[in-house]
Amino acid sequence: MSGGSKGLVVVGGGPAALETVRAFRKAGGAGPVSVVSVDVHPPYNRPPLTKDYLRGESEADELPLEGDGFYTDHDIDLRLRTRVLRLDSAARAVQLDDGTTMGFTTCVLATGSSPVPLPIPGAEHPSVLYLRSRVQGELLRRRAEEARSAVVVGSGFIGCEAAASWVLAAWTW
Repeated sequence: MSGGSKGLVVVGGGPAALETVRAFRKAGGAGPVSVVSVDVHPPYNRPPLTKDYLRGESEADELPLEGDGFYTDHDIDLRLRTRVLRLDSAARAVQLDDGTTMGFTTCVLATGSSPVPLPIPGAEHPSVLYLRSRVQGELLRRRAEEARSAVVVGSGFIGCEAAASWVLAAWTW
């Protein structure tokens, strides 16, 4: 892999990625800064996806953690809808799914986690939803507004918050 210009590359597009580049620039970090994310939206606040956003008490325009100008104003190359296919630590470069190779001096992996798909027959059915992204949260909200019943599998924070929000919202829908 050839590296191209060197700088900070952050893989991931959530709050940790944003805080990394924000802190880097605040500390006087100079040079190229890139955030590479498979998400279709700039970093956004995820907790409302299972709370007020799911209940219809807030809207999507309230989710972004920064305004549109933040990335431009801080000279941050935000690459959405882009996947890192390969990280070559020896060459200090990442290869992107668009064929681009980005060199780095420092690379931060801030990819977060993903829900584990249910390992049971029927888990791939279109009515089985997982929640990690804003796009999935938007779909869950639309489906919840139309639903007469729901089953939440999982007893972690996200599942419990979504179940509680759905129950509260169902009384008003």
